[in-house]
Amino acid sequence: PFHYFGIDDGTDLSALAWNGGRYEDAALERVFVAQGEARAGRIVRELRERVDTHRMRTVAFCATIRHAEYMAERFREAGWDARAL
Repeated sequence: PFHYFGIDDGTDLSALAWNGGRYEDAALERVFVAQGEARAGRIVRELRERVDTHRMRTVAFCATIRHAEYMAERFREAGWDARAL
């Protein structure tokens, strides 16, 4: 069994180009990585408020490999064992 949590991080993607049924990876990385400290902090706070982060195993979906590596680092900084896969 699993629970799915969607976190409203306030990210606005409306200014990004939609090409061939997807956003460009570089554009997503600018939003999620280059400008992502406030967003990552909000996600960490939301997780702490909503789940028992010491007992629950969690999968976080990311837009790109670089984004996954970035978020894994933010999660490790928060004290969680995290890896980008």
